Amino acid sequence: MTIEGGNGMTASAQVVARMREAFTFQISVDVDAIALGLNVARAALAGGVDLIEMGTPLLKCAGVYNVVPTFRAALPEALLLADMKTMDGGWFEAQAVYGGGGNIIDFLAASGEATAKGVCGVRDRFRAEQPEMVRLAFADILVPHQGPAARAVEVADAMVGAGVDGVGIHLQLDARRADPELYRSTYLADVAEAVFERVGSVASVQVVGGLSIAQAKALAHKGLRAFVISGNMGVADAEARFLSAHAYAAAGEEPKAATEFANVLRLDGKRLQPVLTAIGQHADALDKKGVSSAGEWLLTALTAVAKVLPKSELGRSLASAPADPKARAKYLRKLCEGAK
Repeated sequence: MTIEGGNGMTASAQVVARMREAFTFQISVDVDAIALGLNVARAALAGGVDLIEMGTPLLKCAGVYNVVPTFRAALPEALLLADMKTMDGGWFEAQAVYGGGGNIIDFLAASGEATAKGVCGVRDRFRAEQPEMVRLAFADILVPHQGPAARAVEVADAMVGAGVDGVGIHLQLDARRADPELYRSTYLADVAEAVFERVGSVASVQVVGGLSIAQAKALAHKGLRAFVISGNMGVADAEARFLSAHAYAAAGEEPKAATEFANVLRLDGKRLQPVLTAIGQHADALDKKGVSSAGEWLLTALTAVAKVLPKSELGRSLASAPADPKARAKYLRKLCEGAK
């Protein structure tokens, strides 16, 4: 994302000011596959989200060198944050993020000031080379590990002193799972308020990990402007999986497409016919391209689907498929036209 200079402010300074002064919403694309992640990101942008977070699960499962350039190519105007959760070697990971087209790197404040300064040094170099490109560095303050409020304020002070543009107050997932009362309490809101009062005038302060609507409104009334929305597709979304399966198929990743079509039915068994139709259409497309393995993929995909729905007639029908490849392909395409 590039921004024309205005009011004497650099592109990076303009974004920091916007995140401090205007409401901004970031979605955490915490999925494990690029195609699914892009579907989530596009839907979020269409809904008005300001910042796309390439989540830690996505970056680790698919790889930074794959995710960041792919998201930049697919979303050329989006503000992209890489939630690296870096604990050491910050200068190296910052190079990977900025070099791939990312705008913001998010590292762990627990890594210390040396790592923060290393990240900020790389940020400054990229800013000098491409002043029109937004380059920011955020530090993620994990609570309760770095809490309570007084301790978090000290950490925020140290990070701002090291040169970061923003801090995130992050209620840790594992802590929430171990103690659900944390999520239901005011702990996160209390820490966020204290940190915002201390550094909010010079740095962006974000809140991550679960606020109630009432808590978010209260923080907004106190002046906090940057909020994070979960895009975690661990919450079942059959439509997103269906789109992801199509994306994998279009990209020529047939094994992943077969798996995603099966995942659709794990989430919503009533989508059997649309899934079968889509599988048949992709097999036809492979045939038209002269791909000799089209029939094999058709069998693989239908078998994956049948395993998800053991009570459907599809499994029994597959068991009756002819052995001859041509006859079998024709038989399987017929199955795609309708099964129960």
